[in-house]
Amino acid sequence: MIRLFALALLSLAAFAEAPDIHSLSESEGPGAATLADIAWIEGRWIGEGLGGAVEEVYAPAYGGQMMGMFRYAREGVPQFYELMLFEERDGSLMFRVRHFNRDFSAWEDKAADETVDFPLVAVEGTIAYFDGTTFRNNRDGTMTVGLRMETRDGFRTELFEHRRAD
Repeated sequence: MIRLFALALLSLAAFAEAPDIHSLSESEGPGAATLADIAWIEGRWIGEGLGGAVEEVYAPAYGGQMMGMFRYAREGVPQFYELMLFEERDGSLMFRVRHFNRDFSAWEDKAADETVDFPLVAVEGTIAYFDGTTFRNNRDGTMTVGLRMETRDGFRTELFEHRRAD
């Protein structure tokens, strides 16, 4: 499955600041939580990541789902977009992502209902651990997102630093 973007490697100093990235083992089930546990994610967030400018916007939860969008631009030019969904499932949460090029053609299989899915590992206070990505509310109007991405050579972690813009 695609877990990817064309990315820059983190410096050791930035990596030390990154939130822990957790994974579910094959014997583990997803952690228990509801959208109320991550309601702090709602709103508009702007910042930096992938060597450019990023923006994430999350609508209030409705009907067991919280939808969002992500935009990445480099040197003032949009590069790609994501549609995102936090979804309540069987007492847990799933974070689902679908990627689009700047012309809005999908990265994932267009003929299938393919998304990149991140099941919940746990919510601990103001940190939401999904399998491969972590959202951390820094309680100062900022949010840090760590994302483990598959590359041809293995995995690496990308860090996104956001500040509340609404």
